[in-house]
Amino acid sequence: MNGTIEDVSGTSHAQNARQGQTALMFGPPILAAFALWQWGDFSVNRDLPVFASLAYWASLAALTGLFSASAGGILARLDCARPWLYRAGAVLANALVIALTIIGLKHFFGLEIGAGHGFARTIGLALLPATFGIGLWLYLHPAPVRNEPEDIRPARLARMPSDLKGEVIAMRADDHYIHVQTRSGRAMIKHRFSDAVSELEAHGTQVHKSWWVNFGAIARIEREGRNMVVRLHDGTRVPVSRSRAGTVRFPDA
Repeated sequence: MNGTIEDVSGTSHAQNARQGQTALMFGPPILAAFALWQWGDFSVNRDLPVFASLAYWASLAALTGLFSASAGGILARLDCARPWLYRAGAVLANALVIALTIIGLKHFFGLEIGAGHGFARTIGLALLPATFGIGLWLYLHPAPVRNEPEDIRPARLARMPSDLKGEVIAMRADDHYIHVQTRSGRAMIKHRFSDAVSELEAHGTQVHKSWWVNFGAIARIEREGRNMVVRLHDGTRVPVSRSRAGTVRFPDA
């Protein structure tokens, strides 16, 4: 029952968040359109009836918000080395589309683009809403931080020698040292075994007071009488203490 309530609550919060983002995305353009309809000294307000000019500004505001959201969505999906270059290109492309929209709406409402109000100037006027619209969309939809989950990173010790490459597949304690076995070699380093086990906890398990193994390195689990043994893919035989037998599992278990 609790799971159902939490699921419904989570869905409701997500829907409210999306509705809030939509309101913030289209709210400023609509408010600007209303201000221009009321106080802007433009040929649109002069040459069109009151409700026709309102329809013009409302259409322009809605289309500007839609085009900006589309451009922002494309930018958010791009994974590029120079994001500023793509953003500048998106702003210019958005300004071009908005300028064409302005011209198209003026033709639709029977307005003329007078002298001094040509295409280049219209693009210049469209740069402000284009920049604001894309900037607002990117602000409301920040790119997620791409942190690699701990459990899928290669198992490596911070103090491992730089010349010993590869993922750690097993470790054996030897007094104040540990014997580290990787997929490319072996080494003995001075390191506390308990600290090394804690560092690689997400990747494997301690099967014996002196042994740690990587889950992905386990080939099979064998029994020798009353004792359990882990056999690694490279043939290494690792003893399992009775107290830790329940921690041994395959990666997909």
